[in-house]
Amino acid sequence: MFEPGATFFNAEAGGVPRHLWIVLSKANGAGQLVIANFSSTPPAGGSVLTISRNEHRALSKPSHLRPDHATLANLDKLQEALTKGLIQGSAAMPAAITEKCKASLLASKVVSKEIKDALGR
Repeated sequence: MFEPGATFFNAEAGGVPRHLWIVLSKANGAGQLVIANFSSTPPAGGSVLTISRNEHRALSKPSHLRPDHATLANLDKLQEALTKGLIQGSAAMPAAITEKCKASLLASKVVSKEIKDALGR
């Protein structure tokens, strides 16, 4: 489930709305992988990548990749969240879009060196 291109939705909770997340790397030796989310709200400074609703069947409107929300996530915690229903799996992102997402994060000035290294820079 948590391979590059896999997607999932977080459950709406605590005022945080439901968003589509994408897995952008394999888990490293520490069991961490890079994830980033999409939002209908573009990041500060403008969108680096927008996908349309016909590019992923779970989207109802154009969505912006949020490099400012890219993070290293713990694989075990993601699997636990999936089991508990805190996240819900969705259709895999097409490989070409997954690669565009990775390239956008690698080019972003707001993404940390640690995340860029995990992406294989």
